Amino acid sequence: DGNEQIGGGHISRCLTIVREAERQGLPAAFLFSDAASEALYQRLGGRAPCLILEQDSARPAGAKELVKKALAGGLFGPEERLCFLVDSYAAPLSLSEGLTRYGRTAYFDDLHGKRPKGVIRIDYDEDLRLTPVREGFSERPLKIRERAEKLLFASGAGDPLGIGDALAKAFRDKACFEKGLALHLLRGPLCRKGNPLPDSGRAGKVTSLSPFSAGSEMTGIRHSEGPEGTGFSLSSESGNGIEGKRNACADGLVTGETDPGEGISFHPPQEDMPAFLAGFDLILTAAGNMLYEAAAMGLPAISYAFADNQLAGARAMERAGVSYFGDFRKMPPEAFAAGILKQALALAEDKQERQRISALERSVIDGKGAGRILALLCG
Repeated sequence: DGNEQIGGGHISRCLTIVREAERQGLPAAFLFSDAASEALYQRLGGRAPCLILEQDSARPAGAKELVKKALAGGLFGPEERLCFLVDSYAAPLSLSEGLTRYGRTAYFDDLHGKRPKGVIRIDYDEDLRLTPVREGFSERPLKIRERAEKLLFASGAGDPLGIGDALAKAFRDKACFEKGLALHLLRGPLCRKGNPLPDSGRAGKVTSLSPFSAGSEMTGIRHSEGPEGTGFSLSSESGNGIEGKRNACADGLVTGETDPGEGISFHPPQEDMPAFLAGFDLILTAAGNMLYEAAAMGLPAISYAFADNQLAGARAMERAGVSYFGDFRKMPPEAFAAGILKQALALAEDKQERQRISALERSVIDGKGAGRILALLCG
């Protein structure tokens, strides 16, 4: 599943695996909980057959009902040999266990840390070689320039906490362009104007932006009616003291409707991401698919996290030698932006360190993860 709450990484990585399956001559199809997931799938370039189950993504049907709907929808025949790959925070482990009655089953474990009986567990934290990366990244190694001049920021499909906005303001306030560095911000497919946070109706609290931690709450987040009702405020009483009226997805800075300042540029979602990334010297990225794709081509990265499911991958890459700055939720936005920019500026001037990071990245992310997952799943 994928939507504005949980992002697009689940669908994106499954698309990578499906494309590898098709390359190997294996037919594949998608099952989505709802129309929002299917719409995002189409926006991300999905072409394989798919079926909308018309269920609450937070309360998916059991294995028997899921297979029954898939059969009725004509996705596969009753005599076909099946394999299942489950990729949804909301799907209970019992669903994966139930699917083993109908075929080999694997699930992406970003949070649970558990091994359901008879289910293949895919965990980047334990084996980065399983990271699925689209074609075109590992085949295009980056050339490291003497001095970095172009810095890219990417949060993934969306930027619900406004990190890009904080970074752009810090870059502008510190006049980083005078040091020869230009900041480029990439907007994901879920980053659009008018993307308010949900309101739980309880003073000072809402349910977490996404079910990264089931049942968790993020204290101090309140929906507020700013201009056109498109923003939020996070009370200074919250954990990291975030304050502001609008998030990056709704702010005119990120939508390109206001002048961001000298040395700052914004980019829409890209059709040819390998070619796009090849034009940069450094990347600041959330620890999701973009981090692994950048690593596959050796683009020196500084990663960060803003959701629980990103922490394991960020730390796994850190152990491999790739810089991890920290969790955005654990520090004030101004401190986060200033600190990560300081680290980026230092790295921009250190060609030897960038070369070291580039080589390490390509050694741990070789672009063959999708094939390894298929080998585990399909035998």
